[in-house]
Amino acid sequence: WESRKDFSCGKQNVPPGLNLPPIAALVLAQPVAPARMASRRVLPARYGGERGMVLRVRITKGEEARFISHLGFMRAFERAIRRAEIPVAYSEGYHPLPKFSFATALGVGISSEAEYVDIQIDPDGPKISVEEAFDALDRNMPPGIAVVAACWYLGKPALASLIEYASYRASGCGALHEAAEEFMAMDASLGTITTKSGEKEEDIRKLVYSI
Repeated sequence: WESRKDFSCGKQNVPPGLNLPPIAALVLAQPVAPARMASRRVLPARYGGERGMVLRVRITKGEEARFISHLGFMRAFERAIRRAEIPVAYSEGYHPLPKFSFATALGVGISSEAEYVDIQIDPDGPKISVEEAFDALDRNMPPGIAVVAACWYLGKPALASLIEYASYRASGCGALHEAAEEFMAMDASLGTITTKSGEKEEDIRKLVYSI
């Protein structure tokens, strides 16, 4: 699937054949000017010493990695952070863990052109630039996972709250196209959704923008 976000504040490297414009642009819940994508103010080229700073990264999940579960995907990314020696912040307690979070969880068997991750930077760690972090991460990613964009971000809202939609590409027979057209012509289509509090009926038609 493909979700888009403006990374003009940092560094990006869109590989040949990747079906995204040079500067990807996700439809945000609230439009944000490019100069403010990284923070509420202009940030230095090299970061160090400021609390709350996040390195926001866009990565791809290719064919070689599409059957990795989300948990395995997170572990692979965590190992890449360690190998790249990114000054990531750690949680407190008996078993400290690196602080990073994915915007969404991708299903098994689905490749992606745009997965978004926030890496919380240790304010007491060494200074690092976006370019240095980008190159170090990209060099240490396993096959099938690549870094295509990175920038600094400071403050709120959280990454997950900025994702407004996801775009999926699928192929199928003519009957599938007919079913899609029939679905889009409906005023409503009730489905059962499982949540933490149990199952509930939801109109899934309103959740689909287009097919």
